[in-house]
Amino acid sequence: MIYVNGMYRSGSTVIYNIVRHIINSGLIEQHINKCHEDWNPLAVTAHDINIYSYRDVRTATASFIRKKEWTEYNFKHNAIKVKTAKEYMKFLVRTDYATKNAMRSTDVILKYEEDVLTLRLGIIKILSTLKVTATEVLIEQIYAAHNIKKVKEYVDTLTNKSDIRTKFHPNHISLEVTDWKQYLSKDSWDDIEILQWLEDNNYVL
Repeated sequence: MIYVNGMYRSGSTVIYNIVRHIINSGLIEQHINKCHEDWNPLAVTAHDINIYSYRDVRTATASFIRKKEWTEYNFKHNAIKVKTAKEYMKFLVRTDYATKNAMRSTDVILKYEEDVLTLRLGIIKILSTLKVTATEVLIEQIYAAHNIKKVKEYVDTLTNKSDIRTKFHPNHISLEVTDWKQYLSKDSWDDIEILQWLEDNNYVL
């Protein structure tokens, strides 16, 4: 079993479909399961593979806010929503630490800003983890089918329902790189737990 286990809003659905592409091309024989915090490391066997993705928890939260179509002003000036954002980030932080601590040397961790947005490096890491030879032709073939712009074009055709095959749903993908400063005041992430996580993962404070 291949588990594609990602932080929310970290590109895990794109990664899931890249792995599906590799399986459907006959390059490996495996089943695949996409999950988030419900991933259970105790259920993972020695033959299973875990692919985990994460991103700056501030941009993950801002992406969630934008997806919900909450206005920037109403969010930044609403104390209840600011508190909610902080609790959401702390949830992401705790889940991220727990997941990474359970990962094995045979698994792979992908950073959204480096491995998903630009994608080619992520594809190479996925192929290496799955023990598939990363030829230039194969990398470009996968990139052409699953780069963010191509995926956005497909998601835009999903007008009112999700695609159970790809797990994409309407408004799933944006081509914009979310600037968390537009949506989040410093009060929402000025927390020792969040600050420590940002430092541990080399994000600028």
